Amino acid sequence: MKEWRSCDNCARWICHCENLSLWKPIPCPHCGGPLSELRKYRYGGGPIGELAKYSGKWYRHCYSCHAEFFVEE
Repeated sequence: MKEWRSCDNCARWICHCENLSLWKPIPCPHCGGPLSELRKYRYGGGPIGELAKYSGKWYRHCYSCHAEFFVEE
């Protein structure tokens, strides 16, 4: 069971519906493409120091437009 899928009948990030044939990928808010499962951001240094504030936060990646969306707590 993948936690990044929803049947569009639930308003939850994780769908607990029994009918798995209704499951669809969560759409990207920008382009409508499929979003990845939850990932944890790891900042490993680099030229953009502002990204350090996101280290340890959960996000989803869009496979179509390659945007990244951090999960708000």
